[in-house]
Amino acid sequence: LNEVGGRRIAGSNRMGTAVQIAGQLWPNVPGSSSDFVVVNLEAADNAWQLALQAAPLAARLGAPQLGVRATQYPSETEMFLESQGFSSLPRVVMLGNLGLISGEVASQIDDDIQPG
Repeated sequence: LNEVGGRRIAGSNRMGTAVQIAGQLWPNVPGSSSDFVVVNLEAADNAWQLALQAAPLAARLGAPQLGVRATQYPSETEMFLESQGFSSLPRVVMLGNLGLISGEVASQIDDDIQPG
């Protein structure tokens, strides 16, 4: 990777890796906001396929791609969204079977993207 100017970015799991990438490409700028955040439902072991398919959408929107589980809001995703200090409400694009996301997880996401 170093020969072509790239570097490896990794987290302790796929949620952590997504946050590490988002942190590198969308650094926190207090008082500003990204227009979009793309959130994938990571409910299955093969959820990487959804993330791969969502990559062109995230790139087109200029948005970080984060993950959640059906009944668990990963601490990595939560801490990233809380740290953003959104000045306006971002548009969240949720991908996956949204019927599987618990009301509690959806409510936690909503709380974390509220402008500051």
